[in-house]
Amino acid sequence: MSAADAKLKIDAIDDEIAALYVKRMELASEVAADSDRNVAETDGTLVEKATVSRVTKSMPEGMKLYAKQLFDTIYNTSRAYGMESAGLPSKIRSAIDDALVKGEERFPVSATVACQGVAGAYAQIAADKMFPISDILYFKDWDSVFGAVERGLCDFGVLPIENSSVGSVNAVYDLMRKHSFHIARAIRLRVQHYLLANADTDIKAIKEIYSHKQAIDQCSEFLSSLPGVKVNVVEN
Repeated sequence: MSAADAKLKIDAIDDEIAALYVKRMELASEVAADSDRNVAETDGTLVEKATVSRVTKSMPEGMKLYAKQLFDTIYNTSRAYGMESAGLPSKIRSAIDDALVKGEERFPVSATVACQGVAGAYAQIAADKMFPISDILYFKDWDSVFGAVERGLCDFGVLPIENSSVGSVNAVYDLMRKHSFHIARAIRLRVQHYLLANADTDIKAIKEIYSHKQAIDQCSEFLSSLPGVKVNVVEN
């Protein structure tokens, strides 16, 4: 098959995907219309995981991660569209907007802050913007950040909850519910990712890439353009 013929087939498949996506979004809107706010905001994580497991079961191993990224995006946009159509704005989204407006009035200049990752991570950059004078403690995972604040070890925790590329950071939403925490302040931060390799490395020679799940999700379009490259999810 020539490249031109393949492109025509891809265009036809894209048209089918677009039509099915519209149908799915319409159904999501109907579900949200019949649900109260609490039900509408439920992530349905277990159901979604089961769906991803089912639909990717027969896929080639190298495609499964990309398929998961696709379905994560579909779930996030479906929930957002359904809630918007039903007039049910997200509580967390409302809290973010409120924090952006009022945060400057009620926020301390200095604090002990918990961040996930290591020095130089985006969490630290965000913390530095919010707290001009701060002591930052770094933790392995998001749950540990919540634990540090809960135990009084830190005054605040800095965590990502929304991304303009891939939507909600669902794991943080779950932890907010688990610990009954609230948003005290929010900022918007520009995120830029770079692919690092040894000097003079030909990009075609790269066989494996390691990164955090959020970075992988945010760079999914670029990563999918690298044929034969295995993408590995790791913590910071």
